[in-house]
Amino acid sequence: MARKLSALPKIPVKTERVTKRLQFDPNLIKRVEAFCDFYAETVGAKPDWNDAAVALIEHALDGNRDFNKYLTEQNKPAA
Repeated sequence: MARKLSALPKIPVKTERVTKRLQFDPNLIKRVEAFCDFYAETVGAKPDWNDAAVALIEHALDGNRDFNKYLTEQNKPAA
């Protein structure tokens, strides 16, 4: 059965490396690894773990309506 590709975040081929260090819960690491496997089965190419993690975070932030409303309000010029 074909899976709905629109539900998958776009994972870039390359990302610019940043100097931030993040610590992930071991269970979250396993979930991202499983997502990489799922993505490979669905799309046909396994993404780099770091690229997948960044794409998943961006996908979650982009899909959060309340957060995006907050950002819009923060970027409005003062009246």
